[in-house]
Amino acid sequence: MYELVKKITRNKLVGTFSAILYMTMPYHLNDMYIRNAFGEYLSFIFIPLVFLGMYNLFHKEKGHWILTLGAVRPNNYT
Repeated sequence: MYELVKKITRNKLVGTFSAILYMTMPYHLNDMYIRNAFGEYLSFIFIPLVFLGMYNLFHKEKGHWILTLGAVRPNNYT
């Protein structure tokens, strides 16, 4: 989230604030501390990667491979 917002706004402080706000949203905290769903909490890492990859792709910047990294993640069927 930090990298995405920093690239869009060109402001490191706004990027830091948005990353902190994103990871401390009530649903994320509920996953982490009440439900003990740490895997689901970690899966929210991939959502900003998809948007960052799409941003890079549409603005013809390097790093559009991040879209692949965010969209194609291994599934755990255990």
